[in-house]
Amino acid sequence: MSVLVIGDSVVAGNVSGGGIGWVASLASMYPSIPFANYAVGGSSSQSWSPTWSWLNERGCPPVDRVDDGEPIAIIGLGGNDALGASEANLEPNSGYEFHLAMCDIVEYLLEQIDRTVIIVAPVEQANYTSGNQAKFNARVRELRRWCERRWWSPERVMYAIPTLTTAHYNGFDVHPNQAGHDEIRDCVKLTLDRALCRYGG
Repeated sequence: MSVLVIGDSVVAGNVSGGGIGWVASLASMYPSIPFANYAVGGSSSQSWSPTWSWLNERGCPPVDRVDDGEPIAIIGLGGNDALGASEANLEPNSGYEFHLAMCDIVEYLLEQIDRTVIIVAPVEQANYTSGNQAKFNARVRELRRWCERRWWSPERVMYAIPTLTTAHYNGFDVHPNQAGHDEIRDCVKLTLDRALCRYGG
């Protein structure tokens, strides 16, 4: 048993104020299960898509280049889609563009082997108050609605939908603090435990 992880800077372990990222913390709870975390800061859903990765300027490999046949894959993307931080034109991706890229990633992963994919929904920045920041959160909510629609078989694709509050951020840093990462970890752990049941774990 092993776990493939792809995602953005939050998944890579950027913690506001310092600390342990949620993936590393989650992995420590399963000492017998290797976690391969390929997350790249600034990456969006298009960065990881086998079809759309040519748009990426972050040097992020598409998912087909990092997949090593792990039975469980965790995807944590959406923040940079909403922010517009990773594509050449710096424009946010629409919900439709996010949908296409995520479908491309998930369908690739499901076609390779009989695996379980866990999608971690992007989180709002609870301290955002300005007009641009409010627009960011509106876009995040649009992407979260996509994650809540359950496009695939519930045995093959599962969802973790964490909710963070102002206590989970330091000021206006877009990265959660340690409490925020712990909240995401606990949410994902519940879903991962369900996924492991498929494999007798």
